[in-house]
Amino acid sequence: EFAYDSRFGTVEGGELILTNINKSVEFGHSWYGPYTALGPGEYNATFEVMTNDTSADNHLTLSVLYDYGAVWLGSMNVTGQDFPGPGVWTNFTVTFRLDSFQNTMEFPGWTTNWNGTLAFKGVYLKEIGEPNATYSPQIPNS
Repeated sequence: EFAYDSRFGTVEGGELILTNINKSVEFGHSWYGPYTALGPGEYNATFEVMTNDTSADNHLTLSVLYDYGAVWLGSMNVTGQDFPGPGVWTNFTVTFRLDSFQNTMEFPGWTTNWNGTLAFKGVYLKEIGEPNATYSPQIPNS
């Protein structure tokens, strides 16, 4: 589940559609969330987004956070030029690592200016590595 500024967006068929975002967006958020809990490990967070305006002047930051936004684990800056063309759903992946269980994971998008339409379908998580852990077996004395 995610939240967004209704002055610039609507949800249609489960997709967030944002139009002509300007600097009046609170703290530059395009969307908050989606939220989840994750255990230790290395992950890819793949954001699926689309635009109808591939201008280099459009800027979006895709982020991975926890602890209600206090801890940043990774981010990626995207411009309109990073899309293969207008109207094409495009995946952008941020890789991150967790060393402990976190129940306040968040995957927001941030922009203070995006001309045209910016659509967000979702973020998909894939565990790609084991957590950092060492195992030292206890061997009894014989």
